[in-house]
Amino acid sequence: MRKPSEAPQMHVRPTTSDTIPSHKENNESQFQTLLASAPDAIIIVDQAGTIVIANQQAEILFGYRSDELLGQSVEMLIPEQARTVHVKHRERYTTNPHTRPIGSGYTLQGQRKDGSSFPAEVSLSPYMAPQGMLVTSVIRDITERQQAADALHRQTKLVQLLQEIAVTANQASSVELALKQALDQICAFTGWPVGHVYVPEGADACLSTSGIWHLDQPTHFVAFKRQTEALRLASGTGLIGRVMAEQQPVWISHPSSDPSFQRAAAARDSGIKAGFAFPVIVGAEIVAVLEFYSIEETEPDQALLDILPHLGAQLGRVVERTRSAVELERQVERRTAHLNALLELSKELLPTRELDTLLQRAMSNAMALVPEASCGAIYLYESGNNRLALRASAGFSQLPAPNVPATLGALGLAFTSRHVQVAASAQEFMALTPELSDEQRLQLLRALDLRALPTGALAIPLVAHDQAVGVLLLLRKTGTGPFAAEARPTLEGLASLTAASILEERSTRRAATLSNQLASLEEQQRALTERLSSAEAAILQAARLAAVGQLAAAIAHEINNPLYAARNCLYLLENELADLKHNSEYLTIAREQLTRIAGIIQRMRDFYRPARGDMAPANLNQLLEDTLALAQLNTHNVAIKIIFTPDYALPQVLCNADQLRQVFLNLVLNAIEAMPDGGTLTVRTTAGQNVALIEIEDTGIGIPDDIRAHLFEPFFTNKPNGTGLGLSISAHIVTQHIGQIEVESTAGVGSIFRVVLPYQP
Repeated sequence: MRKPSEAPQMHVRPTTSDTIPSHKENNESQFQTLLASAPDAIIIVDQAGTIVIANQQAEILFGYRSDELLGQSVEMLIPEQARTVHVKHRERYTTNPHTRPIGSGYTLQGQRKDGSSFPAEVSLSPYMAPQGMLVTSVIRDITERQQAADALHRQTKLVQLLQEIAVTANQASSVELALKQALDQICAFTGWPVGHVYVPEGADACLSTSGIWHLDQPTHFVAFKRQTEALRLASGTGLIGRVMAEQQPVWISHPSSDPSFQRAAAARDSGIKAGFAFPVIVGAEIVAVLEFYSIEETEPDQALLDILPHLGAQLGRVVERTRSAVELERQVERRTAHLNALLELSKELLPTRELDTLLQRAMSNAMALVPEASCGAIYLYESGNNRLALRASAGFSQLPAPNVPATLGALGLAFTSRHVQVAASAQEFMALTPELSDEQRLQLLRALDLRALPTGALAIPLVAHDQAVGVLLLLRKTGTGPFAAEARPTLEGLASLTAASILEERSTRRAATLSNQLASLEEQQRALTERLSSAEAAILQAARLAAVGQLAAAIAHEINNPLYAARNCLYLLENELADLKHNSEYLTIAREQLTRIAGIIQRMRDFYRPARGDMAPANLNQLLEDTLALAQLNTHNVAIKIIFTPDYALPQVLCNADQLRQVFLNLVLNAIEAMPDGGTLTVRTTAGQNVALIEIEDTGIGIPDDIRAHLFEPFFTNKPNGTGLGLSISAHIVTQHIGQIEVESTAGVGSIFRVVLPYQP
């Protein structure tokens, strides 16, 4: 054997001088160096399969020295059972030699000197030498790669198993079916013949058989099955006991010789030599344990053990889903019963018109829904004194306080917050209102006729149409645990129904009061209608007077010029006459009468144009509000909506209030007449920098363009009974106030009249 420090030497089988081609010494040295540095084992054989060259890697791989390989048949490196087949393959190759690179998929089993075998990948390369064909074989040990491939393949199979069980769990119609299918799938994966399911039995957390089995040979395992079904297993010892204690998968080898395994004798008789089990867990509860057994000695499969918790989780979801379905069905049944009770209650409450009777029925039904409640009460809110008044009760030895502050304790908290307040113990009851002093708590206990804190309390606000009207209170004096948990949704419905009934009863009483008020309002309307008729007559008279005033002003304007000319001529004539004629009686009469005529004309002008002395500051918003109140009486027969949008920043305006009121009323009544089928009348004011803007807008028939051009002319009208003076008088009054009036209208859409009046900011 060569020492490790020695350089590797290539050994060539000794033969005749022409066995190996002759080369130059340097070429042979290079060739040997290449063989020594090759990372893979290289063996060169002749056409007969005899090894002629083997490099150092070949020695290491197969465990032979080079002198043990040279001259030997290459089949010595192949397991005996495969040598005959390999000879045939080799002979076939020599008839059609070709290069086959490594990685081409050709693998075989190699055999070492110690008899162990390994998977190998081989590449072949033929070379035609003078003495005949040589074949170079490059051999690579692929044990690690094969192991990795096998591990990947098994991992893939494990993932497929997990997927199959997940699908089974999702599709199974029952827990039993899911467990049975999981048994079959795991047994098929492992090839193990026995699978069984344990389930909890009784309140002592012991496990017993579920009757669910997988047996490949039922007759072979009769004794084992019989003993299994007779056992009840507790946490602690044995395979199943360890699974229960650890809540993890457990593997057992040679159970027949394990003293903690309760079925050791039956396992020995059945030839069982290995086993494992894993739990099915929901939350922290074991709901099943699956066990499996093999008749072959098998080492623990860690990859399988790692995936078993996931399998248990999938099966646990079936149990959880089934439990949820059962619980949901139970809740639906319970809720249906409560809703039926609520329906019956509604049949009792809704026809009831007497409030005390209604509340007492609600109280009785609430107590029936919560049998553990010792007493209960219904309090209604009194806004006048901000207190809760007792209106119905049940279960008290003596009546509670007739009223309590609306902010006291759990009662007040439920009412003010409009949220249900619940306590399942005395401590929770105190925690609802931690800010209460001892004196206030004592006051609350006395008010509720309690000698000690309740062990359960439920305060539900009575709310309907977003209005809180009272509180329903239920109390438990003794007992522990949740209080009124299942009945709470129904109680909330009862509270809402009671609140609605209370509001309906109050609405009925208010309706009777409103009927009386309506009769009174109708009488007031008749009176206002009469006043409106008088007002309309007054407006018409005012219009006529304004027309007369306008006519008088026009006449006065026409007469005034020639009148003053005549007076001037008379004055000149007096100066030209002799002194004897200067004081003529006729001239005096003429002068006096002309002065009298001038005074009459001035008074006619004053009738039409008010003096500035009649002006005073006035609130235009108030004038418009009064005008709309008067005009609203004309809208009862037509569906007209009136919108008034005042600008409260508008200061008072110097004006003749009566005349402007006449202008506004005239414009508003015209707008109402323009909407015979109903519509919207919008009046708004806006404060500008130096002027006030008043807009009166309707959604009526509009004003055609040909009429709008003559709208403010006196005596122009398109109304059958109109005088044609209203708008011309209004325009004149606005003009006298140094303002302006304009109109914007679209036929079929509506009109907007705008009045602009100046003011001093």
